[in-house]
Amino acid sequence: MSDTEYPNSETPFNGYSPLAKGYMLGTMVLTAAIQMVLPIIGGSWLDKRWGTAPLFALLGIALGLLLMITQLLRIIKKV
Repeated sequence: MSDTEYPNSETPFNGYSPLAKGYMLGTMVLTAAIQMVLPIIGGSWLDKRWGTAPLFALLGIALGLLLMITQLLRIIKKV
């Protein structure tokens, strides 16, 4: 895409406008946050159901951290 197609703004990075790139990054970060929270919620639910107080919550924290770190590493590679 040439500069004449976007006369009043910057040339898009990798074919996307800056606004679109911001939305993509925001979506990826939100996905990483959700991947952190859902295993913790599931682990605490299992603890309440089976009476195994901190076991599954701790496993959920570990799994959530692992998922979040891998997602953030993917984001860093794309940017």
